[in-house]
Amino acid sequence: MNAFYNDRLGEDRYTAIFERKQELDKKRTDPQYSDEERRMFNIEREGTKLILNSATGAADPREGQVPSSIRMNNRIRSMRIIGQLFTYMIGQAQTYAGARIVSTNTDGLYSVLDADLNRKILAKEAAEIGVEIVPEELYLVSKDSNNRLEVSPDLTKILSASGSLACRKDTSPTKSLAHPAIIDWALSRYLLEKRTDLSAPFDRDLGRQILAEAEEAFPDPAHRLRMFQNVLSANHSKERANCIFGRGDAGQLLILQRYNRVFIYQDGLPKTVHLYSAAAKKLTPAMLNKRKKSGEAVIQHDQEALSVLKANGLGNLAKGREATVQKIPNLSPDWFMHVENRAVNLLQAEEQEAILHSLDYDKYLDLVASAYEKNWRNLTTSGPVL
Repeated sequence: MNAFYNDRLGEDRYTAIFERKQELDKKRTDPQYSDEERRMFNIEREGTKLILNSATGAADPREGQVPSSIRMNNRIRSMRIIGQLFTYMIGQAQTYAGARIVSTNTDGLYSVLDADLNRKILAKEAAEIGVEIVPEELYLVSKDSNNRLEVSPDLTKILSASGSLACRKDTSPTKSLAHPAIIDWALSRYLLEKRTDLSAPFDRDLGRQILAEAEEAFPDPAHRLRMFQNVLSANHSKERANCIFGRGDAGQLLILQRYNRVFIYQDGLPKTVHLYSAAAKKLTPAMLNKRKKSGEAVIQHDQEALSVLKANGLGNLAKGREATVQKIPNLSPDWFMHVENRAVNLLQAEEQEAILHSLDYDKYLDLVASAYEKNWRNLTTSGPVL
């Protein structure tokens, strides 16, 4: 549609970046290149994809977003709609041939169909719409279009994972993880093992067996530390202030910095704290009215939480908010947490091993079980649905 063709430059830089992505797609799987070269091709390919996505977003600015000098709302929306229609046409053609479409996303779909028949249908559709279609045979474990696990047809290798499983190999600066990455890895393995019965309760024995293999799966201590780390981030906005703090065994208050790397330690170990969140809680109109009627103070700050917020420069809270102590999501205040804000790859070998040998695998297993039960388990009804 030439949405990004520049008359002054006489070129379409968007198309040039897209063609580079296509080139990298082939190179990243080409055996003539070394493992390191293919790894770098894959990194660059992900970068070009981000550029392409951000360009279409900038060309379709919405009210309230950062102003954009690229304004092609109609063309960009037309492009997206046409892409969705292509997906619909392909899925319709497969369905006519007896396929079952189990999941779709923006630029592709997952179909249950004979592989040879599927290739014939796709070749015909590709010729009609002028878009290259590359089919791939795989086993799919899917929660929804954004959370899925792709496995080789022989069930021996996980090809890719997305959504809540995206960091199964390592942490990533593009992902704001609210849990340790080891949960993604362990849950991916668990879903593959239990793929035929995801309605059953979590199998702790299998989960424990999988976690026990973490040392072999991540032999580099720094890599393994990244997988078990949990990065806690404070919110320093006046409206939604939320800061992490700790209490020692003697109950002493420990002010922590804005970003913290923590590990779950075995109970009773030294160099640990119990972690909490000091938050600016928004009071509801009903709560405010109740306090006024009963003659209570309208704002009732928790003094410990207020001192933490003040230490972070957030003493003046927005109107209608009060300082309160809250539980950190996915972490129990009773757990013994170790804070280590130095770069894990720069720690001495004995320091790395000391952390790794202090981890409480049972509590990490609790997080795996919770992720499965809340997000992936298929809860079924015993009786008829009315």
